[in-house]
Amino acid sequence: MLANPTDASIVPSSVGLGHNLGLSVLAEGVEDEVTWERLRQIGCDVAQGYFLCRPSPASQLTAWLRDRRQVLVAAAETAT
Repeated sequence: MLANPTDASIVPSSVGLGHNLGLSVLAEGVEDEVTWERLRQIGCDVAQGYFLCRPSPASQLTAWLRDRRQVLVAAAETAT
């Protein structure tokens, strides 16, 4: 998306189309912070990919979610 002009045009259009249809938009394969920040600027709702979390066993999911929640709560409290 960042290196290809065609993708740079298609992604914002796809996000806009999803939102105009009343949908939340998920980006798959987000592998770095620069891409995630650009997607956020475009208005992408959620993402998945190595940047956010590497594949891990289901047994580790609860701890990962708990840790992420603590990070998000702390960030929200700092922002207010």
